[in-house]
Amino acid sequence: SAIRHPVSGDFLTIDRELNRKDFRRYMIEVKIPVSLRDRIWIFADGAHVMWAPGGRMSSHYKVTEQTKTILQIKICAEE
Repeated sequence: SAIRHPVSGDFLTIDRELNRKDFRRYMIEVKIPVSLRDRIWIFADGAHVMWAPGGRMSSHYKVTEQTKTILQIKICAEE
């Protein structure tokens, strides 16, 4: 797992059936400006985007009845 900027080939799972969506397509659909797309931070497991802070979380990583371990992440902005 890594905290990084998006790269070609990244994807999200978008529903309970774990269908995938290209992360670049997601950024277009939610209207993230082109000038910001390579600069946003994501939490990724290989090419699988687990979470884009302020945006979408992958359906694969959502808490369910079968969840045994939870990772809690807190982001603090320095002022």
